[in-house]
Amino acid sequence: MKKSKVVYYIAGVFLAGLAVLIYLSLGQSEKTVPKIRLSYFKSNSELTESIHSILQQQILKEKYFWFGIEPGIPNQLEILSELKSMIEKSNKAFDVVYIDQELRLSNEVKNLFGNTLECEIKSDWSTVAKDIKKYEGKNILFITASIYSTNLLQNNPIHKINKATEMRPMTFSMGYFSADTDDEKRNVFPCKTDDKEGVSGWGCLVVNKSRSVRRKININKITGANPLMIGIMDLTGEKDYMLLVR
Repeated sequence: MKKSKVVYYIAGVFLAGLAVLIYLSLGQSEKTVPKIRLSYFKSNSELTESIHSILQQQILKEKYFWFGIEPGIPNQLEILSELKSMIEKSNKAFDVVYIDQELRLSNEVKNLFGNTLECEIKSDWSTVAKDIKKYEGKNILFITASIYSTNLLQNNPIHKINKATEMRPMTFSMGYFSADTDDEKRNVFPCKTDDKEGVSGWGCLVVNKSRSVRRKININKITGANPLMIGIMDLTGEKDYMLLVR
């Protein structure tokens, strides 16, 4: 009798966890609207030109941007550096570019974004908010982690800073597009039920979005001597975008 109770308890915990995970995944996915469906690109420039072409009219109206990356994933910063150049061609150069210290970027990588200032977006967000207000009306760019830039995680730094400044940036949060189940091991923020750090909302969204479209992948285009990049982009808020790239 006791053994059966243990079995029922374990099954109950498992099903409850599964239900939370499904709710979290579906709830987040319903908030996204495709802007670039599964596409192939020869270079970073080709990808960023596509983004800029689709969003040009909106970009022209903005002065304040946040870029988010998944630390340790190759090429994401290079793509966002290209996107910065595209934005500056139409909007003039950024007056100030902040880089989150938590990213621990090398000087070589920082140089991709020109002259930059450092800040601690998570631990000192109130000071960051004051700096943003100080530069209000100027062209501002913040570079941080995707879990801090996305609008889909409650009480993360961008939510706190938006509330404090009453200003809304245009955001681009990058994630890794996993082409198969084994490839999901490369995801920095996993989709899991025992989420002690509060980042599974982002991890589940990235993984489930990749799974929902990966059956359409032409494997011949992403393998061989000259593999192409895969890219998709979804609108996740009023002017918030999730960009998944492999």
